[in-house]
Amino acid sequence: HHLFLTKHGVYLLVFDMREILNLRTRNAAMKYMSFWLSSIRLHAPLSPILLVGTFLDRIDSEGDLREINNILREKMKSSAAQIINCDSEDLVFFPVDNEKGFGIIELRLKIEEVARNGSLFNEQVSMRFINFLDELLSAKYRENEQKPFLTLPVVKKMASKVGINNSATLLMALEFFHECGMLIHLTATQALTNMIILKPQWLIDALSKVIRDVDNVQHVHDIDEFANVGLKADLDMVSENALASRDFLEYVWEKEHVDFLIDLMRHTMLLSEWNFQRNFGKEKLFLIPSLLRDKKTFKGENAFMKNKPSCIFDFSTGFLPIGVFERLICLVVGHSVICRKKQIQIDYNSELMEPKLYLNFGSIEFEPGLILNILRRDSDIHDLQQIVLVVEDISRSAEGFVVVQAMLQKLNNDVMGTGLVWDILFESPGDKEEQVLSYDEAKKQSISPWFDQDKNFNSRSDSVEILNADIDNFLESL
Repeated sequence: HHLFLTKHGVYLLVFDMREILNLRTRNAAMKYMSFWLSSIRLHAPLSPILLVGTFLDRIDSEGDLREINNILREKMKSSAAQIINCDSEDLVFFPVDNEKGFGIIELRLKIEEVARNGSLFNEQVSMRFINFLDELLSAKYRENEQKPFLTLPVVKKMASKVGINNSATLLMALEFFHECGMLIHLTATQALTNMIILKPQWLIDALSKVIRDVDNVQHVHDIDEFANVGLKADLDMVSENALASRDFLEYVWEKEHVDFLIDLMRHTMLLSEWNFQRNFGKEKLFLIPSLLRDKKTFKGENAFMKNKPSCIFDFSTGFLPIGVFERLICLVVGHSVICRKKQIQIDYNSELMEPKLYLNFGSIEFEPGLILNILRRDSDIHDLQQIVLVVEDISRSAEGFVVVQAMLQKLNNDVMGTGLVWDILFESPGDKEEQVLSYDEAKKQSISPWFDQDKNFNSRSDSVEILNADIDNFLESL
C-alpha cells in the first residue's frame, strides 16, 4: 500500500517469471508490474528498484531468461533509471529459486550494496537521534506497554529524556525515522501528526483484515466463522455494499485499538462514516470504497454523459493510482454525511439522496440539490486514465467543479506526496460532435456552465481549506 512507500526506500518488485513467458498471462503480469513501478515512481522517484523473478527452477533454458529480459527491458523503459541490474547475468532482473536458494545470496548482497550507497545510510545523525530511536524501539517491548503506536505528547516526553526539547527537531527526527522505515509518521494533518506507529507490520496486518483482495482465495473471509458469531449479515453488507458495521470492525480487529484504526482510516481517506440507513443512530456503519466489487461496475457511461457538459480530470499523461477515485468518493460521501446530520437536526424526515455507488462510479447528493456524478474512465487501448464529473443541476456545475478539484488537491497533498499530475478539460455536447477545451481556454472564453461569474463559485473557491487542514475542517469548509 502506498501509505508505506517512502522517498528513500529500496524496493523489490517480485514477479512470477512463468507469467511473463505465458502469452495468456503476460499482459496481466505486465500490467501488475507497471502499476507498482508507476506507484514507486510517484512516491519515490529516485529510489532504487530491484526486479525479482521467482520460479527459476521452472525456467527451461537460458533463452527463456533472455526472452523475459527483453520483454521487461522494452516495457519498463520509463523506470529504467531506477532499476538495478543483475550484473552477473547481464539481466534487468534477478532470477531466484526460493526452494533451493539459487540467486538469493547475490540478491541479498546487491540489496545491501544499494542500501549502503543510499543517501540516508551515509547521512550523519546526532547521537540524540540515536538515543531517541532506542527509546522509541524499547517502547515496543516494555512490560504492560506493548502498544503498536504512541501519541505525540508521549513521544515528546521520551524525546526530552535524551535532550530533544525543540518541537522542530523532534519532528525532524520522526521524519528521518519514517523515511528509514523504522516507524510510520504521517504529517499532512494534525490528527495524523499526533500518531506515531511503532510497528508498521501491525498496521499492515490490521488494514489487511478489512481491505482484502477478493480474487485471492486466501483473503476471503470464512462465512461459517462469521455466521457462528452472529455476524453473517454484517459480512454480507461488507461484501455487497462495502459497508462495515462497528461490530464487524471490532470482530476482525479483536476489539483492539478500534477507535484508533477507524480514525486513521478516516484521516487517510480509506473510510467514511455512513448515515443513510433507515435505522441511523442504532447501528454505526462505515463506507470503505475499496471494497466495492467488480460485479458492481457501472455500465451506463453513454447515458450518463449524453447531452450533458462534463469536466474531465485527465491523468493520462502521468498516472492515476488505484485508490485515488476511491478516496475521492470517500470525501464526497463524508461531506454528504455532514450535511445530512445538519438536516436531521432541523427536520428528521428531510433526507439527502442515498449515494449510488459502483466500483467505477458514484452519484452522490453532496448537499441539498447538488448531485455530483463521478466516473472513473480508463482504457488500456487508448491509454485513458480519467475522472469525469457531471453535475445533475447544470446551473451548479461551477460549484461542483470547485469542490472536486479541491478534494483532488487535498488527497494529493495528504496521502499522495503531491506526486499526482492532471490536466483539466471541459467537454460540451454539440450538434455534430462534442467540443473539448482545456482549462485555460475554457476560462478565457468564460465557457458556461463552468465559468459563469456567479457569487457561489467565487465564495466557494475562496473558503476551501486544503493545506494542513484536518479532514473534518476541510469537509466543513467545502
